[in-house]
Amino acid sequence: MAHPIITVEDFSYSYRASTKKALDQLSFSVDEFECCGIIGPSEAGKSTLCYAIASVLPHYFSGGTIEGRIATAGLDALSIHLEAMMKRVGLLMQNSEVFLTGIKPTVREEIAFSMENLGISRSEIVERIQSVMDELGIGHLAQRDPLTLSGGETQRVALASVLALNPEILILDEPTSSLDQEGVRDLKLVVRKLKGRKTILLVEQRMELLPGLVDSVLVLREGRKVYRGPAEPFFSGFDCFEEKIGAPVWTRICYEIGNRTNRETGVLPYTYRQALQELSKAH
Repeated sequence: MAHPIITVEDFSYSYRASTKKALDQLSFSVDEFECCGIIGPSEAGKSTLCYAIASVLPHYFSGGTIEGRIATAGLDALSIHLEAMMKRVGLLMQNSEVFLTGIKPTVREEIAFSMENLGISRSEIVERIQSVMDELGIGHLAQRDPLTLSGGETQRVALASVLALNPEILILDEPTSSLDQEGVRDLKLVVRKLKGRKTILLVEQRMELLPGLVDSVLVLREGRKVYRGPAEPFFSGFDCFEEKIGAPVWTRICYEIGNRTNRETGVLPYTYRQALQELSKAH
């Protein structure tokens, strides 16, 4: 039986010198091994929430105002030492370049860096590096200088560094922002492989990535929760348009065709295949 591995209770946060709450009275939970998409317009508080769950917020953003409680993998995310949380939660930030030390001459050594800091044995480090490079298909980058990598390559190496720590929870904050279509497809395949093995929070603006990939969604607007539940009802209903959150391109096309032809429907297509069937009927 599934049980919550992340619990957020009445959580509010304001950055220092800001009169506006970045997150406001937020409450929800995420079950173990659940894959949850976090979506919403710009400045909805998505990244702030990721930092809070991963215990980064209280350590790197001093002077902010915190209310409420967050429990992550059985730990108090608002007070626990960051090193302890790093063993449980892997956070991949939107700007993957921050993961590069700038001092390691090869990708292999770059991936090893965080494990060395946590005192993992050399034999275990070697095994984990090989495992994550194989899983992400970046073995050919092993001897490359990290500073010569493309944006997509850097993103993959950053993800490898996170996965090498073998966290229970993986938080991906807009991981496709610097990826081309091939990179997006590769990332989707990686997330699929990890589903059922890790709890995944995926912050994403590309709505086409989410249907069939995430189990549920958390929708934020101006720091508040506007929807928390299964992904399919949200995207196949009209909430995604009413909240102006966004929807997969095929859903938007069917929505517009329905409006222009006055064709009433209670459900919008959730997947690309469903959309093709709807468009075939409309034609």
